[in-house]
Amino acid sequence: MAIVAALRLIPYEQRRAIVLHHLVGLSVEETARETEVAPGTVKARLSRGRHTMAPHLSDVAGDRPGAVRPPGPRPAVPATRSAPAGATDALGSADQEVHHHD
Repeated sequence: MAIVAALRLIPYEQRRAIVLHHLVGLSVEETARETEVAPGTVKARLSRGRHTMAPHLSDVAGDRPGAVRPPGPRPAVPATRSAPAGATDALGSADQEVHHHD
């Protein structure tokens, strides 16, 4: 829940890159193909998105009233080809679909 809440704080393209790369498990190159942008653009979106989300997911965030903080350590996410439950919601719309180019 904390990750989804933090994802909603960032622009759609950054959110999409983070979901595809960190939650779905695509490489930077696969994410670039999926989103039809250069790998450097994916890296920039990942960096900017993580930077914006960080204060809402760090241990320090737990010290601020109303801040979002995930419980416990960050779990390992297995690399998969299918979106995890709720990944569509994390993108911000149930109408968004993830297409993989194999």
